[in-house]
Amino acid sequence: MIHADLSKLDLGLSKENRERLLDTNVIFHAAATVRFNEPIRIAVNINIRGTKQLLLLAKEMPKLKSFVYVSTAFSHCVNNFIEERYYPAPMETDKILILVDIVDDEKLDKFMPTLIDDWPNSYAYTKAIAEDTVRQYSIGIPVCIVRPSIVISTAEEPVSGWINNVYGAVGVVMGSAIGLLRTLHCDPDKVAEIVPADYVISHLIVAAWDTAKRKDTLLSIESANPNVPETERVPIYNYVSICQNPITWKKFMKLNEISGMRVPSKHIIWYYMFFLNKYKFVHDVYVIILHMIPAVIFDTVLFLIGRKPMLLKAYKKINQFTSTIAYFSTQQWQFNNDAVVKLWSRVTPADRQIFNFNMSNLNWELYLENMMPGLRLYLAKDPMDTLDEGREKFRRLKVYHYSLLTVITILLVWGIISIINRIMSFL
Repeated sequence: MIHADLSKLDLGLSKENRERLLDTNVIFHAAATVRFNEPIRIAVNINIRGTKQLLLLAKEMPKLKSFVYVSTAFSHCVNNFIEERYYPAPMETDKILILVDIVDDEKLDKFMPTLIDDWPNSYAYTKAIAEDTVRQYSIGIPVCIVRPSIVISTAEEPVSGWINNVYGAVGVVMGSAIGLLRTLHCDPDKVAEIVPADYVISHLIVAAWDTAKRKDTLLSIESANPNVPETERVPIYNYVSICQNPITWKKFMKLNEISGMRVPSKHIIWYYMFFLNKYKFVHDVYVIILHMIPAVIFDTVLFLIGRKPMLLKAYKKINQFTSTIAYFSTQQWQFNNDAVVKLWSRVTPADRQIFNFNMSNLNWELYLENMMPGLRLYLAKDPMDTLDEGREKFRRLKVYHYSLLTVITILLVWGIISIINRIMSFL
């Protein structure tokens, strides 16, 4: 392990560590800030400056065989159809690096909406520029770019259902499973562009192998013909699910619901109730009724008994999270993944067993059946030996949930009837 800082010049490496790294054979550049609402300065310094600095360091490595840059399938989400090719960068690498160096934070924050333009956030924006950074600074280096879509739990390796973060789709599943998240602005009929983590890793390894295998050919082509097509010199792989094995958000959440009810955690807060709302107005109404009003009531009770209110603050963060991912859950992109399919065709039968990245092979039902126990174990930190306790709590909360719904329904009906009777008395 070597300590470094991508946002700094020379990657923040000591002279000794820099010398040690010169013997590197393969680079997987997956380091990035993935926070969608990251301040533009931080996002640029890590995602763009770090990539440039690492490419410059790679040029000093005499034994380098392969450099794999991990981008995102949504780097150019401003296009409805995303092919495995380079797109014009929203801004040149060196220009944006100069900009963040000479402009203070206050002005940068003001510039940000204009700067990112049609891009939904600083993450996608900086990854789009970073791809062009790879194109520009990879001359003489065996490089490829892999664009995974939304990465979720593992299918098989190192174990089924492993995950260690609550970003994106995993956050939605986890939030709804514990009874905290109850509504999402999402078109249920759109394809959920998700891929298992271990499939992505297998693809990265095979892409590195293929890049190294083609190294001499690629570099000779490059030296003989400086105008060689960019994607021939630096292959791009759209690692997505829609092309070979699509699943809709509706089916994805339904399969998780079925699996989750079999293995409820003892840490659940309330009984499962979750809605995918295509229309933002309906979602906003659900947020008020299912998130904000219960939060105000709960926090008021906590305040009255002398405890610190907490739920309203939590729901404000949750609502910010869901509004951020709504861009990806309400739209549909089409992709081309011919390079991924061709790469699979070059893998031997024996290696296919070890490095399985063929999305056509994935059984969504079986995969998601294993995902929920994984969330329970690795995120909720709740081992399976507490399953009986979790099921009992889930049963009690179900009784409380439907009892509460019954009372609310009776009160609503009574209120409506009272209003009608009062109106009729004036007629």
